[in-house]
Amino acid sequence: FPTRRSSDLCNQNGGNGADLSTAKKSRFVEEFVEEEPKPENDPDEWLGTELVEYPNAIRLVSNTKSVNYSQLIEEAVAASLVAYDAQWSPDFEDGADNPIAILQLGFPISGNTYVLQLPMLEFGIPDEIKRLFESKSVIAVGFAANDTDVHKFEITGVQVDRETLFDVQPWCEAEMGENESVKQGWRVGLKRGANCVLDFEMDKTSTVASSNWEREELTTAQVEYGAMDVWVALRLYQRLAAVYKS
Repeated sequence: FPTRRSSDLCNQNGGNGADLSTAKKSRFVEEFVEEEPKPENDPDEWLGTELVEYPNAIRLVSNTKSVNYSQLIEEAVAASLVAYDAQWSPDFEDGADNPIAILQLGFPISGNTYVLQLPMLEFGIPDEIKRLFESKSVIAVGFAANDTDVHKFEITGVQVDRETLFDVQPWCEAEMGENESVKQGWRVGLKRGANCVLDFEMDKTSTVASSNWEREELTTAQVEYGAMDVWVALRLYQRLAAVYKS
């Protein structure tokens, strides 16, 4: 199913997005030697050191017995802030209301991102992941984190605490001076926001965006594509929170 994010550019002469070279790409790790997550003593300490352009690692979580799953749970338990993105099958048919199928998470302290294939997890979305969105002690950050997302989380079994949910899309629009355009119904997409606010060209290859996201085995390109969406949202939060968070 398609990504929910717009592919508009900062200006009409923008390019097709950066090529993620081997040197710049983060590590795509199917399985790895287990690491201890870094403790998150000061929840805001990470804001003082600018996040790099690419995550430390991108980890696919498609079963509950993998090392990636165990590492995710450890990070989720310790987290005080998480960035997210979510995808679901299109609600094309009358009455259709599909739950979240792909959930992407990014953690600022470790620099790790995770792509969860929820239908393949034995017991659905884990309680430790639900905590990230339900607890008042955890901030959840997203781009276009709107009522639709909240509803999709609800039918997936997660009751989102709206007070701890922050949407960086309107922050980008304000930073870019697009408030009047928003009043006319025009919204800034993630690619353009990254370009204008972070001076970062996202790789939004149309062949990946329109590929089959319901397949049991996602390609490396799909997993990296999904993880970058959530990582960029996290970077936007870091860049703009001091000005727009209230």
